[in-house]
Amino acid sequence: MKESFMLALENRFPRWNGAIAIIFAASLFLLAYLMQRKHCSKLRTSAAALLYFYIFNVLVTTLLMRTPYSYYRCTLEIQFVNQIFVQKDLYALSEALLNIMMFLIPSIFLPFFFKEHEALKTLCCGLGFTLFIEITQYFTRLGELQTDDLIMNFSGCLLGVLIYFTLRLTISFFKEKIAILRCKRLHKVICRAFLFLKWHIYEIFY
Repeated sequence: MKESFMLALENRFPRWNGAIAIIFAASLFLLAYLMQRKHCSKLRTSAAALLYFYIFNVLVTTLLMRTPYSYYRCTLEIQFVNQIFVQKDLYALSEALLNIMMFLIPSIFLPFFFKEHEALKTLCCGLGFTLFIEITQYFTRLGELQTDDLIMNFSGCLLGVLIYFTLRLTISFFKEKIAILRCKRLHKVICRAFLFLKWHIYEIFY
């Protein structure tokens, strides 16, 4: 399993060249300019730049670093179920896991950039992005349009959104608990202060 996963990872690892670096630098400059025009904070701009760096590397590994085939490739049949669960193909399992992970990571952080309808917008972005990759791969012959890839990529997007909401609910829960504890402590301090003043007032007048 480890060897199959490392082989799949090596094949997927983004390989840059001068042209890809220039495209990235120009697009990153444009992103920074747009974020500045919208008066975004430095933290938000930095987070957007990191997320864009990851997404750009996804484009590199799926499109930009590839050599075109001499023919169009398309597989609409769902094959991963048979390959993974029947044939026990470890390389197919590794490919499926990488396709899920590829969209899982940005789907955890992308919702933080939306003020409302985070899940719906993130899922739409994920679906649109994977459709863009698969359709571009087909028409440019840089890869193969596969239903398996669409399913795995969107599954990663769904899982990322679930992780985001789990993190958000966990953070809200602990914030609420901390607020309750602070209120209890403040209540104790006020009660002690009241008893202290009451005792001293009693001593003064009685």
